[in-house]
Amino acid sequence: MNMPFFYLILAVFLLASFIIGKRESKNCDDYFLGGRDVKLFNLTLTFLATQLGGGVILGTLEASYYHGAYSLLYGVGLSLGLIILSLGVGARFRRMNITTIAEIFEKIYKAKGLRTLSSIVSIVSLFLILVAICLSTQKLFLSLGLQSRSLFFLFWAGTTYYTVMGGYKAVVKTDVLQVGFILFAFVFLTGALFFTKESAPLPPLFFEDSSTRDFPWISWLVSPLFFVIIGQDMGQRCFSGYSEKTVSKACFYAGILLFLCTLFPGFLGASLRNQGIILGDGNFLLTETMKLFGNPLLSSIFIASVLMAILSTADSLLCAISSHICEDFTFLKVTDNKTKTLFFSRGATFFISLLALFLSNLFNDIISVMVLAYELSVNLLFVPIFFSIFVKEPSKESALFSMLTGFISFLCIKLFFPNILGKELIPILLSTLVFFSIHLLRRKNSIKTLKKSIYE
Repeated sequence: MNMPFFYLILAVFLLASFIIGKRESKNCDDYFLGGRDVKLFNLTLTFLATQLGGGVILGTLEASYYHGAYSLLYGVGLSLGLIILSLGVGARFRRMNITTIAEIFEKIYKAKGLRTLSSIVSIVSLFLILVAICLSTQKLFLSLGLQSRSLFFLFWAGTTYYTVMGGYKAVVKTDVLQVGFILFAFVFLTGALFFTKESAPLPPLFFEDSSTRDFPWISWLVSPLFFVIIGQDMGQRCFSGYSEKTVSKACFYAGILLFLCTLFPGFLGASLRNQGIILGDGNFLLTETMKLFGNPLLSSIFIASVLMAILSTADSLLCAISSHICEDFTFLKVTDNKTKTLFFSRGATFFISLLALFLSNLFNDIISVMVLAYELSVNLLFVPIFFSIFVKEPSKESALFSMLTGFISFLCIKLFFPNILGKELIPILLSTLVFFSIHLLRRKNSIKTLKKSIYE
């Protein structure tokens, strides 16, 4: 890898981020939602940036090496989640004129306690992902031979600065910058691989062995799909769109682009396997991948694109978590003064970044905890959030008992039936059944009460 060229890319990005971060927000609505007037182009790219993280690139790259085409399922799940949002779900979120996903429980279900509970669940899930991103960024720098952590701290400080100072609009602008670079890098590197290498046949994406037969494809497809629909980071983008139509179009375009981007790391992983490279025997994923390009400049562009992808997710998570804290917990709003409230919002964002940085140094592997947080969030929150936009006057009892059913069934499966077929879908199905059973029962009782009052 050409380190001077790599440092130049990072320096340009940090300088641009510093300039972007100077933008002042007028109030909390501007700080967390950009004034709710984000246009189509920027909204599409910030949707894409939020999901096109290191998990998509590095996860698909590694899974493609071991499992072939099954590796694409994670990206397909994310893409399908965006497509579902584009089919009216995201537009309805925009129509609600709310600030956080958790606010649905107070506005639709009239249950302030459930809003607080759902916000806590979402914060835990998003924060664990943020810690994982911080940890993966450190490991990325170390894998490049950068033993000193000063460069990582500098980069994390830059990400924190523009997110803290500029808020959501700064995040959107840097997302456009980051995703623009990633898209350019993927197209350019694809062209370089195909046109600069003689006799480079397409590697087989489909192969059959024990690793592919036992692949947990349902989990890879379903969990990200559901989480995209209910995640605060995605909800924040829906709430900020210029119009409902803008939100729908942006989600659709982002879903298509995300799937296309997933194909590139899938191709790289299959190429490594095709060349007979054995990972885990003194060879590492990134170092072996860089050898595929055969040029230090191309390797530098690839690593820079991976880093951009990781941090484009980190700033979105920072902004999403702080919006939960500042908007869903009213006792933290110590004043109605806009300046002081904005100062508190920035302080909360800065504290979250520092806490994630600190905890990332205490763990070596939190993937299992992160996956657990994903599953908890989906099993508890998906049904009441998703059906709140389709069911007329749903009750808080429907929301509460569907959440309890999702949690209890998920816990029972984890403890007693960990290998049951369709374990990812059973809690959601049971939660849906309870939700509609209670809703129909209450509706029937309401009709009976109405008839009785008329006759009397």
